[in-house]
Amino acid sequence: MNQTLENETKQFWNQRVLDVGNVKQIQSVGLPPMRLRICSNELDSSCKFASRPVIASWSDNEGIVAYAEAVMVGPRRSGQAVDPTSFIVEMDYISQASYDFAEVLVETHVDHNPFGSAGSPRDAIRWVVDFRILEVHPSRRGHKIGVRLGTQFLEALRMRFEVGMFVLKPYPLQYSSGDGPREVRSSEENPVQFEEDTQKLRTLYCDSWFASALPGTDRYLFVPGSTPHRLVTHNGEKHWSFERI
Repeated sequence: MNQTLENETKQFWNQRVLDVGNVKQIQSVGLPPMRLRICSNELDSSCKFASRPVIASWSDNEGIVAYAEAVMVGPRRSGQAVDPTSFIVEMDYISQASYDFAEVLVETHVDHNPFGSAGSPRDAIRWVVDFRILEVHPSRRGHKIGVRLGTQFLEALRMRFEVGMFVLKPYPLQYSSGDGPREVRSSEENPVQFEEDTQKLRTLYCDSWFASALPGTDRYLFVPGSTPHRLVTHNGEKHWSFERI
């Protein structure tokens, strides 16, 4: 690695270390200390929905080990009536990634209303989490620590919030520019390699996090949250809804 790239990589990782202030410190046996930050709503008070970024970093005496990023999305108030169109439009205010996530939730839900409920308001879903990034420092890879840190991250959010489910793309969840340029394998440019990489990670997350395919799309997996609901498939597993257990 040349000096310029080495400096850029170092800066990349230094920026992902969370300061002690305004974070929750979490310690689990056999894992480096975790710092968790739940950020404020990205949308203003005129919007009906909330979008709250979540950031985590792990460090030890040798430096940063990994970082993770997710976004919790849901109605501004629990049990509030949901308008799917408003949901997509308001997520579009934030970013393309937020818009894409909202669109997937609306399109794959059987009633196009992922936070709604056919029963009472208490049956509605409060949060769905878009789990976007889990990246292990290049010097720490090869020890299967990423999956363990991801498990801790999921459990930390389960313990603190009413999460209906976590949604993630198996590939490229573990991808960043944190160790310099990589060959980005898209489904169009290299479909065989892309499918192999995706399937490998799908198997890993299904085995480790009890993930399953999100009905209606071949791009996403879902992981159960903390609320007493189960995901029910409809229309030949092309759509889904939540059912209170």
